[in-house]
Amino acid sequence: MDTIEKNNNKVNEYQEHNNIIKNGIVQMKRTAKNFDQRNCTSCEKELTLPTVHFMCGHTYHEYCVESEGVRKCTKCYLGK
Repeated sequence: MDTIEKNNNKVNEYQEHNNIIKNGIVQMKRTAKNFDQRNCTSCEKELTLPTVHFMCGHTYHEYCVESEGVRKCTKCYLGK
């Protein structure tokens, strides 16, 4: 396989990935996200206010999420 063909295949992969992301963004804009989790994802105790909700669907007590800079879902972020 020559370099041009390899690059074209990569471009097609990236375009497909971008289309999936764009469709996900459109879906998020059109539908509501239901945050009905009863227990904290981190400590598994019953949720009490204040809470932090992430778009991945995980919910935490505010004190269970580190707040240095940008907050990240620890389950999803550390799982990568």
